[in-house]
Amino acid sequence: MQNTPVLDFFLGALSPSGFSGWFAEAAAEPGARPRLIKAGPGCGKSTFMRRMGEKGAQTAPDGAMIEQIHCSSDPDSLDGVRLPDGTLYLDATAPHTLDCKYPGAAERVVSFYDTLDNDYLEEHSAEVLALGNQNTELLQRAAADFALACGLLQRRRQYAAQALDTEKLDRFTARLAARLMPRRGGCKPGTRRIRLLSAPTPGGITVFADTVTKAADTIYVVHDAYGAASARMLKQLADRARQAGYEAYVCRCASDQRRIDHLILPELRLAVLTSNTWHTMNFPGQKNIHAARFMNGKMLAARRGPLQYQKRIASQLIARTCQTQAEAKRIHDELEKHYIRATDFAAVDAIRARQQAELFDQK
Repeated sequence: MQNTPVLDFFLGALSPSGFSGWFAEAAAEPGARPRLIKAGPGCGKSTFMRRMGEKGAQTAPDGAMIEQIHCSSDPDSLDGVRLPDGTLYLDATAPHTLDCKYPGAAERVVSFYDTLDNDYLEEHSAEVLALGNQNTELLQRAAADFALACGLLQRRRQYAAQALDTEKLDRFTARLAARLMPRRGGCKPGTRRIRLLSAPTPGGITVFADTVTKAADTIYVVHDAYGAASARMLKQLADRARQAGYEAYVCRCASDQRRIDHLILPELRLAVLTSNTWHTMNFPGQKNIHAARFMNGKMLAARRGPLQYQKRIASQLIARTCQTQAEAKRIHDELEKHYIRATDFAAVDAIRARQQAELFDQK
């Protein structure tokens, strides 16, 4: 078995408005061949996708990579896997429900519903529905706390943006972009894959740092406590990458999904990352850019008290968000026990064998 790098990401996460993500966008990416998995919780979707990824790694060409898309409510579980040929398995059930737009031509459905003992589930429907409703209520509570934290962080960024020397930052970014991303003659615009490198989870803020070292050798880290300078810089670098014709992983911020926190360009073996209190980036040989050089220090010092207060309360709210997610996961684990009891896993294995035969036996 060859050593095929596996890149770990999230494709969605808790946001100020509840769960949100980019599952539909991933399914529509150039070269994607989406296969939408329909199943209940605990029915073997994650194991199915993990094993499809392992099989894909065995047949992958040199230089190829596998993507594993993790569930932010349980990072040990998978919500998706992308194989080197573009085949993209996605959990297409709530809270990221997907349906076919062009069945067969664009998407295919892989259904596990026929593996379920519906009589058992109907018999235990009261317990199943009660657990599902309790899980939903807890996630709504977590989203409310996270929304408050995100509001405080946004106020910090807004004030920091007022202290930002944008002309100085833009000149620096333009020079950096020209040096790192030479334009390709006659190339088409580069493609973007929107992902999350970090997210709030039941175990705290989870960061897939190993993904960076697997995809990049040259790593730039922008140290920015407020996110105003890094957001402006990363947007400009992402635009440059697209104009210059490079494929890029554009990693959004869970607290403000309009902002870019990280940029990874596997073709150039390059990453530009944001480091702050919630996702500290520390890699051997990294090149550091300190956002303070672009800021008016006197303006920030004049608001030090409120800025520190906002940070402290936001940190407490994020910690409570993750604690509530952990309680929601405990309830979800109880819900899964019913579906594990109701699932014919031999039938799930048969579905996986058919999928593997279809994708790999001719190779």
